[in-house]
Amino acid sequence: MPSALESIRHLSEALFQYTDADAMVRQVLDTALDVIGAEAGCILLADPAHRHLMFRYVVGPSATQLHGTAIPWDKGIAGAVFSSGRPEMIQAAHQDPRHFTLTDRLTGYESRDMLVVPLKRHGGEPIGVIEVLNKTTGSVGPQDLDVLVVIASIAAAAIEHAQTAEA
Repeated sequence: MPSALESIRHLSEALFQYTDADAMVRQVLDTALDVIGAEAGCILLADPAHRHLMFRYVVGPSATQLHGTAIPWDKGIAGAVFSSGRPEMIQAAHQDPRHFTLTDRLTGYESRDMLVVPLKRHGGEPIGVIEVLNKTTGSVGPQDLDVLVVIASIAAAAIEHAQTAEA
């Protein structure tokens, strides 16, 4: 299994070759889940016209139920991270009062631990968030958060590049 640093290097080399934003977003999330060793995750992108975060790509149980749905961008831990611009590591998601339990109820999936990192433009404006849920061995830690922050930085630049190419 490649190291986290090696996986991130390969990801950064590959992402700018994509002109299809969906394929690129899928690659980002798959790499994040593999490197961190988590069972589920999603990338939510901002829809400024409706003030929502749209589930652009979802991996894990009941993923098809969430893909294409949206949550208000001021709700849940994802909304808090989107608004604050600061990454968060949550050890017990169900105990966090900000946790948007509607998605868990809708899918029947229980979020235990999670990492949520903002996706930001070069100038710092948020364009979405990446979430990684339920580490398969142990629980999420500071090193996992550091890795996801690096992946999110690369991903945000690549998402902007792919969206520009699509326009």
